[in-house]
Amino acid sequence: MRIAVLRGAPGAARFHLAKTMPTMPAPSPSSPPGAAAQAAVPPLLRQFADRRSGTLSYLVACPVRRVALLLDPVAADAPLYLGVAEEAGWRIEAVLETHRHSDHASAAALLREATGALILAGRDSGLAADRLLDDGEALTLGFLRPRVAHTPGHTRGCLSLALGERWFTGDCLTLGDGGPTDEPDSDPATLYDTVRRVFVPLPDETLLYPGHLRGPRRVGCIGEERGRNPLFSGLSRDEFVARRRAGRLLPDDPGAAPSLRFPLSLSPRTDP
Repeated sequence: MRIAVLRGAPGAARFHLAKTMPTMPAPSPSSPPGAAAQAAVPPLLRQFADRRSGTLSYLVACPVRRVALLLDPVAADAPLYLGVAEEAGWRIEAVLETHRHSDHASAAALLREATGALILAGRDSGLAADRLLDDGEALTLGFLRPRVAHTPGHTRGCLSLALGERWFTGDCLTLGDGGPTDEPDSDPATLYDTVRRVFVPLPDETLLYPGHLRGPRRVGCIGEERGRNPLFSGLSRDEFVARRRAGRLLPDDPGAAPSLRFPLSLSPRTDP
């Protein structure tokens, strides 16, 4: 296995957005990934938007080792991910599903077949994956150490991924609202508690990369959410739950992408 898990403290309507983080001095590829070296290495990042489902997917790569992790890939866009990684000179070593998806078919199995990448998912996700992750676990991706956080509410097994000042929120948090609560195991009260526990205490400069489009913004920060998102201000738990049970998002957003439902199937690795 190329990715180690370390125990830590607890098409027409389709387009591609490319975002590369600012360059900083990086250690030699032969240097050991010590704490100081890790802090000096910014991730390389590509964001992909699928207009049909509203899904946002991400390629996160170590600029030194040229290895990449792909979050929440959409099956129809598998050739796009492979092409971008090849052009950038990145090797996709793992695919992370932040949760069980019902609005698109996952590309995880296709990408594992094409690249040999491991499929990673949360222990409570209900997905068949090569490795099941727990809250607080850290991944080794070259010189990068992304950390997994259990962020339930949209589904019981939702994960988010923290990498320095960047958080990939999956469907726990959209920009301006909590994530949707329309799945069989969604729980608005749990979602409210998760956002208040995990995201509200973060510094204002923390960058947020959501798992779904909701209006024109595709990247946000905690400081913006404090002024835009009712979950970060005075909205009570009971009021949030009541609004969600009445079928309303916060706030109403006519630009939110429609949701299409497809089955997800991740088959376990069957290598001899």
